[in-house]
Amino acid sequence: MNEAETRAELIDPRLKACGWGVVEDSKILRERDVCKITDGRIQAGGGRSKPLIADYILVYKGIKLAVVEAKSSDLEVGEGMAQAKLYAGKLKLETTYSTNGKEIYQICIKTGTEGLVKDFFLLKSFGIKHTLIKMSGGINLLLFLLKIKAVHGNCAIIRRLQ
Repeated sequence: MNEAETRAELIDPRLKACGWGVVEDSKILRERDVCKITDGRIQAGGGRSKPLIADYILVYKGIKLAVVEAKSSDLEVGEGMAQAKLYAGKLKLETTYSTNGKEIYQICIKTGTEGLVKDFFLLKSFGIKHTLIKMSGGINLLLFLLKIKAVHGNCAIIRRLQ
């Protein structure tokens, strides 16, 4: 099965089963312009190299939480790990996935924890807390603290919004 078929037949249904695109305020951004990470390196003569484009970006309440790199079901799950880590780094995300539709490999950039997991983040099981913190100088920051229970421990995601 090629990558497009793997996404349509295996990955999309799994994301949906985990609540992505189903739970209110959740979105799955897919490829092309909405998942463009960079425009590509500027080359001599004014041209650009190929842009970096993620297969999926998982978004909750307007906050990007994770990137998913998809590969054909004929390839090993690890084939997309380097890309997944690169994309997470560029987007400053703490969690990334590589999947071939049959297996899911999760990487928590913050803790260095990585390994095979049963599913993507389960939105239905999130404990979501919104805390408004008054900082010195009158700056308010809204912190989303999402605790995700992964096979290899907890990976906490904290995003600050002004």
